[in-house]
This record gives sequence, structure tokens and C-alpha cells, in this order.
Amino acid sequence: ELLINDTPVSPAPSDDIFIMSTDGLEGMSITVNLKVNDGALDSAQESFTYSIMSVNQAPVVDFSFELNNGSVSGINLGDTVTIVPSVSDAEDDSLTWQWTGVDSNGSPIDTSDFLTTGSSFVYVPVLYGDHSISLSIDDGVNEAIVVTKGLTVNAVPVASFNYTPNDSDSLVPGAQISLQSTSYDQDGTIESWLWEVVSAP
Repeated sequence: ELLINDTPVSPAPSDDIFIMSTDGLEGMSITVNLKVNDGALDSAQESFTYSIMSVNQAPVVDFSFELNNGSVSGINLGDTVTIVPSVSDAEDDSLTWQWTGVDSNGSPIDTSDFLTTGSSFVYVPVLYGDHSISLSIDDGVNEAIVVTKGLTVNAVPVASFNYTPNDSDSLVPGAQISLQSTSYDQDGTIESWLWEVVSAP
């Protein structure tokens, strides 16, 4: 006879060897009772009880970046990105939070304003390039869970140009104006130019 938390398991094992798994039985007790028969007589009952330890589950940890209510992997320099953590613990253990990060220069990101309450918060990168942000959650029982995600910050192109002649008040009718773009993109190349001529009265 096999009992789990004093409840009989049916059908009962009937071979001379019985092997069972304890998967999924954390925190339960297992009692094994054995009687044998030689064809004429029953034996006395032999019993043994196991107590299966409860296993503390590690926290579930994740976070995402959101811009304009949509998940993103890259933003433009100057944009505000919302960091949305998602952390849970099956046993409601007291959790220790730690945010860390590395910017595109390889320097630590100042995370002193990052919230450790589970609420969303905003982050404004000050450099373009590839950044990484990590969240470590420790429940005091299991090894800390660390989740790291990358965030690409794009540099916004800058429009500029040189012009000849450079005295805007001395043009005579029919004079030729020469314009040369000096625009640049810190993390890429300029692929298109849109010139617009606006006449003034």
C-alpha cells in the first residue's frame, strides 16, 4: 500500500521491486506499507514514511524597455525610455534588488535613481551607442537571478551647411549662391538631403 499525505494511491504496487519518483511532491509525506503472502499466510505489515522537503523556488525575473507604449531595442538620443520590471517569487520571499549598467563608453551607468519597488520608471541615456542594463534579484535562499538586456541608442543626424557668398545683405540680382552640406551623423552616414528654398517678401 502506498499513501501520499495519508491518501492511498491506486492501484497499489504489487511487484517485489517498486520505484517511484518524488517529482512534484515537495512538502508532502509518503508512507509505504508492505505485506507479503506465501500462498497461505499474510505477513505483518512493514511501514516506512518519507518526508519530502519543500524546495524554495527561485524568483522569476524579467524587464523590458518601452517607448511610446511599445517595446523597443533601440531609441534615439534624447528620447525617454521606460524600464518595466517584472519580478515574482512563489514564496513571497523578501527580495533584494540591484540595478547595474554599462554605457557605450564602457563606463558604469548611474542607477541610483532606478526604482527597486517593482514599479516602472524612466531612463534617459546621455550617450549614443550600445548600452547594457542588468537586474539582479536575490531571495536570500537561491543564487541571485541576473537578467541583462542591451539597448541601442541612435545618434540623431545634425544638419548644417556652408554658403557662399556669406554676406546675406549684399547680393545683386543674378548673383549665384553656392551651398555645401556639412551635415553629419555620429553613428552612421547621411543618406539623403532635402533642400528647401523659401522666398521672403
